[in-house]
Order: sequence, then C-alpha cells, then structure tokens
Amino acid sequence: MPICKRILDIIERPMLITIYGSSGTGKTTFALELLRHFCKPHCLYITTSGMNFLDRAQAMGIDVSGLDVLNTIDYLDFTRVLTLKKLINYDAIVFDSINQYASLDEKARITTLLIMAILRFLTDTYGVYSVVTSQVIYDPKVEKERPILYNALKLWSDLFIELVVLDNTRRARIISPANNTVFFEATYTIGSEGMLWVNC
Repeated sequence: MPICKRILDIIERPMLITIYGSSGTGKTTFALELLRHFCKPHCLYITTSGMNFLDRAQAMGIDVSGLDVLNTIDYLDFTRVLTLKKLINYDAIVFDSINQYASLDEKARITTLLIMAILRFLTDTYGVYSVVTSQVIYDPKVEKERPILYNALKLWSDLFIELVVLDNTRRARIISPANNTVFFEATYTIGSEGMLWVNC
C-alpha cells in the first residue's frame, strides 16, 4: 500500500523523524513505509530486535536489495554506527529502536545521544532521511506516554509521529516537537501489506 500522500506533503525535505508508541502500534511498519518511499536506492536499517523486520518488509512488497542491515545485540554495537564511513552515501537511515538500551547505564544513554546527533548532522549536511523509532514511558507530569529520552529526541527531531491504539483502530498524529502543533491526524489499521489508512 502506498503511504498516505498527506504525510509525504509534510515530509517535503530530508528530516529526522521520531516515531513513537507502545508495543503493537506499528512503529516498525510505519518506519518501513517511509523507507519504501525514501530509499532510492541505497539505505541502512539498524535493528535492535533481530531480523524479523525483513519478513515484514517482504510481505509489504518492499525491495530490500539495496538495504544494508546492522543487527545490534547491545549498546556497544551502536559504536559501529559511529565508525561507518559510508553513512553519508545513504538515501535514508532507519534506527529501530533508538532507545532500546538507553536505560541500562550512563554510557548507553550517551551513546544513544551521540547517534541522534550524528543523524541530525547527516540530515542537515547530506540530505539523508533519518527515521528512528522510540519506545515510550508514562510521564505522570503530562499524564500520557512519551518517548524515552524525550528531551533529547525533542531537541534533535524535526517531527514526532505519535502512534496510539484506540478501541478498534489506531491513530497517527504528526506533531512539531518545538511547539506541539499537530500537522496531521488520521486512523489506520495494519494488514499484511502495511498500513491501511482509514481517513487519509
């Protein structure tokens, strides 16, 4: 299924995008939808959850022949990202999930922040589309879930994409991290071919 055109109209230039939501909201599927559109033809997918995403990509009809994959086992593998010389040559980079190990210790948190800074640099300087997925944690101050390392992700990201599960569907909202302006809101379901938009 093609990605919703209203979303592409918002992502009109290379950006650093953070997709966040609880388990089962479709973060990986959404990231793959963006990868399908922006990977022309050479991209990098960094996974912290094994190689199962490739099955999802193939079911969605995504050509993975131009996709390099870095499978990370722990946050020390993140340092391999910092030394990849060909990062500037990728059309798009997906990091799924950026904060998988951030709560382990201070070194893991700092390494995660360094990677976000590098993605910001690649986006601004070389026009690389950067997409990260983020796990969430409940924030009692605002009485809702927010991405882990919220303040850092807010600092580096151009857009937040918030995914939530409703009673019998799911909702996506595209939000400005700077001022919380909502640019887009629509509901969707997830099928074998990807995201199926209800009102987009």
